[in-house]
Amino acid sequence: MAVTLTANLTHITDPAVQAIFFDGFTAFQEDFSWLNLAPSNKAQIIHQGMNPAPGYAPHTGGAEIVTRVPKEGYRKTYTWTQVANSLAIERQLVLTLEQPVLDRYLQSMGLAAGQFFCQTAYDILNNGYADTGPDGVSLFSASHPSSVGVQSNLGASALDATALNAAYLLMNGITTDDGLKTTLQASLLLVPQALEAKAYAVTQSQVLDKDLQRSFMQSLGFQVKMSKFLNSPTRWFLADPRETVKLFNLFVLQGPNPEIVMRDPATHNYKQTDLIITAAGYDSWRGVVAGNA
Repeated sequence: MAVTLTANLTHITDPAVQAIFFDGFTAFQEDFSWLNLAPSNKAQIIHQGMNPAPGYAPHTGGAEIVTRVPKEGYRKTYTWTQVANSLAIERQLVLTLEQPVLDRYLQSMGLAAGQFFCQTAYDILNNGYADTGPDGVSLFSASHPSSVGVQSNLGASALDATALNAAYLLMNGITTDDGLKTTLQASLLLVPQALEAKAYAVTQSQVLDKDLQRSFMQSLGFQVKMSKFLNSPTRWFLADPRETVKLFNLFVLQGPNPEIVMRDPATHNYKQTDLIITAAGYDSWRGVVAGNA
């Protein structure tokens, strides 16, 4: 970093600039409890799955126990992607720029970085209807392959008590590849802004919408989380974050870490740049159900 004797430039080199940037970065307060957000320094990230152990089989006393080779699961390769942002201020403007004006801009740059992370995370769900997952079908599909036939984590109804119950039962019915029951327990309801009020009404209401019979939804204790980064106003998701946090990943190789270049030799401008390198995706579909198509 270059040294300058110009007093008006000290506010750009101040460590508080970084604090202002990160104040914007953390402003969204989005819920990442369902996701593994972790740093990584690997050139390539490959997760090789292994199917759970099969069920116990009958055995004849005195006979040799038949050994079983573990089944290899699906493989997921994560791809690094880069995004960048920068601030360039012409020298004359720097000399006259008031501190609050620059602060607001730097905070908005941090806000843009925060938005990128939030959108990248929730796009795993947003894009889950048309992507190709490790098992060869989309994240949300009625035809996930397994040894006991296809399985589904795709609902088909708008959010109400009946649809939420159907999604709850759908998750409870998911099995391992060999047909064994799982310990999946739905507890997190992720909704867009348009469904937030409806979600609270459904999960906390004492009665069903139609027949006015008492609902057991409140006793299930679903936690409702609204995200501005769920793109569809009608799609909602039911998750078991104990499982998804092990399977859904947002890896960070670099950033956010804004670097300040005091003087660009080519232009004499003053710059702040930030490069973010991330990889996002999922190892398996189990653990989340899409409420509707």
